[in-house]
Amino acid sequence: MIKDAIITPMGVNIIATAALEINAENKKVTPYSNDRIIKRKNRHAFLAEIAGVSKEKKKLIPLAWLLVLIWFLFGFGPFATIGNSIFSNPNDPVSWGPFGLPSLWVWQLVFLLFGIFVMWFLAFYMGFSKPIAPDNVERLSKKYFK
Repeated sequence: MIKDAIITPMGVNIIATAALEINAENKKVTPYSNDRIIKRKNRHAFLAEIAGVSKEKKKLIPLAWLLVLIWFLFGFGPFATIGNSIFSNPNDPVSWGPFGLPSLWVWQLVFLLFGIFVMWFLAFYMGFSKPIAPDNVERLSKKYFK
């Protein structure tokens, strides 16, 4: 009984895969056909021109990735637990230094402010939140997808 249950779905899978492969061979459709490559290049060029980062800001992309990674890991990721005892003992209210708050609260407030800075950096400084004019979309759409 178990043997039949394992073989049947596997057999169906093998037959379906073979049928699709034969069909693809007959049509000569590959991910690297010239038509698909041209369409992909047009799509990438369209997106790069309409929503890409300016040439002056391209050198800041590694910094942007680093800031986001630090924020994700230390702000609310696996390293957020460092904040439990970095500034004070969480079980001793006398040692709660800044503002009389537990160490974890201070840690989270610091990374809240850091996260606000990261969002400002990405949205406004890097230009990821700039609006795209509809007439620009139409013009570029006609240029790349006639």
